[in-house]
Amino acid sequence: GCLRQSGAELKHPHFFYKGGEAPPAMDAMRDTIKACDAIIVVTPEYNHTVPPALSSLMGHFGGSNYSCKPSAIVTYSVGPFGGSRAAIALRPMLSELGCLPVSKLCCLPTA
Repeated sequence: GCLRQSGAELKHPHFFYKGGEAPPAMDAMRDTIKACDAIIVVTPEYNHTVPPALSSLMGHFGGSNYSCKPSAIVTYSVGPFGGSRAAIALRPMLSELGCLPVSKLCCLPTA
């Protein structure tokens, strides 16, 4: 499909590849994650949780890439809770990846 043609298809986690064997686009994404000073996740709420594509993307890169980076969560939805259920699902995911959680959330309702 479209993801395969664009080179953005993620078949296997990055850490499953031996050094130098991962697709170049995956190496570039890993380098971007590793080089950043903080992780700010901005996402809509999807079916009362995190969109599957976001969850998959984050899970494809090992925790060492996210280690000790402060993280923030901004969510939005058309409902009255502003994506807070997605934020609640994201917090433990970011912690397991090694991010340092920021206690405040930004949830934008009826966005």
